[in-house]
Amino acid sequence: MQNWIDFASALTAVISVIAAVLAWVAKIRWSKEFAAAKDETIKAKEAEINLLKAEIQSLTELNPMRLREYFKSVTQQLEEYNDDLQNKLSGAQEEIRTLKQLRSEQNKKDDLSKEFKELVAPALDRIVSIMANQDKINNNLLHQLISQEETIRSIKDTSDKTD
Repeated sequence: MQNWIDFASALTAVISVIAAVLAWVAKIRWSKEFAAAKDETIKAKEAEINLLKAEIQSLTELNPMRLREYFKSVTQQLEEYNDDLQNKLSGAQEEIRTLKQLRSEQNKKDDLSKEFKELVAPALDRIVSIMANQDKINNNLLHQLISQEETIRSIKDTSDKTD
């Protein structure tokens, strides 16, 4: 039984030593990870500091003179853009006026054409009617002339036969 106690005691001591070694290894590993995380945090903070320094520098450079130049530049660009829009608007208004004038002229031409058709249509109908009557008269005259010619021939033929 004593052996068992000695053996258990020795086993407990070995397990304690192993546990201590494992704890020490874990502590070293954790401290390395902590150090790496700490270094990354320091690098991020330094980058943020550099960014803020650059922003401070740009804001320092934005003095009243630079702001005034920027304002003048933007004002000039906006005035040029406004002038360009005004020119385009004037051109569009002129084109609208021209189109309205052309439409008015076309309407006048259409009205004149309609009036002309209204005045000429009855005259054309009358001319067509007269020409149709003239054709009838010409046909009747032609038939009468042919008939008279036939009569004259027959008279001439009978007079030639009697002589």
